[in-house]
Amino acid sequence: MKARAGIDEAGFGPMFGPLCIGYSVFEVPDGVGCLRSALRGTCGGRGRGGDPRVPVRDSKLLHQGPHKLARLERTALAFLAVANGGRPPATMRDVIARAPTTDGALAAHPWYADLDVELPLRVDRGELDRCSERLARGCERAGVRVRELGVRVIPEGELNALLERTRNKSVALFESVLPVLRRVRGFAELRPVVVCDRHGGRVTYASLLAQAFAGSWVTIVREQPKASLYRVAVDEGRIRIAFAENGERRSFACALASCLAKYSRELAMERWNAYFARLAPGVKRTAGYVGDARRYLREAREALAAAGVDPSALVRVR
Repeated sequence: MKARAGIDEAGFGPMFGPLCIGYSVFEVPDGVGCLRSALRGTCGGRGRGGDPRVPVRDSKLLHQGPHKLARLERTALAFLAVANGGRPPATMRDVIARAPTTDGALAAHPWYADLDVELPLRVDRGELDRCSERLARGCERAGVRVRELGVRVIPEGELNALLERTRNKSVALFESVLPVLRRVRGFAELRPVVVCDRHGGRVTYASLLAQAFAGSWVTIVREQPKASLYRVAVDEGRIRIAFAENGERRSFACALASCLAKYSRELAMERWNAYFARLAPGVKRTAGYVGDARRYLREAREALAAAGVDPSALVRVR
């Protein structure tokens, strides 16, 4: 057996809301070269037109149209259910406030206090259960085992402190990914291949990996604009890591990580908007991206000031 893993982020560019790092780890037989091919009969399509398969693709492509959250939710919760022995997450807290999210980080932000909202939000529970069962059977037929799935959520305060300390967005993003990479190290005996989406325009990661895996031996396979590849020798085994442009299109595991990260951010922003709707009623909701975030600040400024909210607590420093 061997391991295939993927890591991707959602929310690094916006002005509001958390950064979410999704990750997935699969155990597959040696004879399986491509997860996407192995699960073709169970996972595929775009989640439209009654297609019973679970769509796994770049979350930006999946999260489109009038039913975008439902499609994303179906994929995320079905896989999380399979990883949890058939039991899907019951609440938002089960998805976004678990390891490796920093203990107490979310509690410092009152807009993330109420995470006990029941899931699913958009998908029928019976449909989700049937989807999860089909997915579990498909994985079993292919000899594929979902070893671990999760999301690391870095709220605004924690992220701003990291950005202030590093003074470099790419380094800050890598440090945010570190706890996830260390979890993947737990599968080193399975010779994991890890695909991470590229961190902005950065091409070189060897020195960062050497810091991440203290005492390891990092070998540069190649460093090119499209993909940078490394071998990391640790006591438990060897890990191959790729930081690749459009990693979600290259790797099934990375695409699923993208879906998990985006779904978690959508859940967090639902709580964000619900909280501030009470303080600034009548102001249109925001997804937190730069242009619309500026609009939100203009329209909600007086209400936020009256409620004693410092806008700097909401806005990214970089």
